[in-house]
Amino acid sequence: MTVSDTSRMAYESLDLSTITRVRDKVLFIVANATHPSNADIERLTGIRLSSVCARVNELCQEGIIERGGVKIDPFTKKTVSWWRLA
Repeated sequence: MTVSDTSRMAYESLDLSTITRVRDKVLFIVANATHPSNADIERLTGIRLSSVCARVNELCQEGIIERGGVKIDPFTKKTVSWWRLA
């Protein structure tokens, strides 16, 4: 079992309402939502988009998450990146 697998299992066992750190909420959504973009993470957590973007950037630089691909945002109709665990 890889570190990524154990991280995913740990985050899947949590409830979003019990997580206090923004970084951990972002990671929880990336681990559990289907193709979450920054805007999706904002909508699901209620965290300001600027904070979401900063945490996503931080997690990408650390190699914890990576860009999974692109999709069309249902609200803005623009192409956006979505994230997955690395």
